[in-house]
Amino acid sequence: MIALPRPTAMPPPPPVSWPSNVELDALPSNVAHTIDIDFAHKIHLVGYAFDPESAKANEQVKLTFYWRCDDRVKEGWRLFTLLEYDDSDGWRAWGNAGVGPLRREDRPGHPVLGVDRWTPGKFYVDSQTFAAPSVVTDAVTVMAGIAKGSARLHVVAGPSDDENRGIVGKIAVRRE
Repeated sequence: MIALPRPTAMPPPPPVSWPSNVELDALPSNVAHTIDIDFAHKIHLVGYAFDPESAKANEQVKLTFYWRCDDRVKEGWRLFTLLEYDDSDGWRAWGNAGVGPLRREDRPGHPVLGVDRWTPGKFYVDSQTFAAPSVVTDAVTVMAGIAKGSARLHVVAGPSDDENRGIVGKIAVRRE
């Protein structure tokens, strides 16, 4: 009988120098909205804030997501944000893959502070901005997820669609 090697745990990621406002020991008590979107029992989206929550056309909106790491993920998985809205020509989508400290890349497809470097038990603050659409629309639906190429971590709990995108919330767009 041939002895097979035992599977080993993933090795720890190389040390990272985290900005003090990005990696936290606890979820801040002043998070505007709490939510629990569970991505494959590894990463949870646990809170968010939109500033402002109702925007004028072309106004800058700051999105802040609060993530909790429960288990390590392999290299190559990346956060994504998708904004969808309806205009007179049909549905529009806007993606935001490389914006913010947790998404900035040191080489194509490799975020410096990506989810593969997160520590179980820690919380991560993910901020980014976008301009509200200039078209007439009632609201922008904000979705988030974790992808590797065309694959996505499965949403096992929380609001989501059939494409494993967590549905975070809506930002009202004022017609002023």
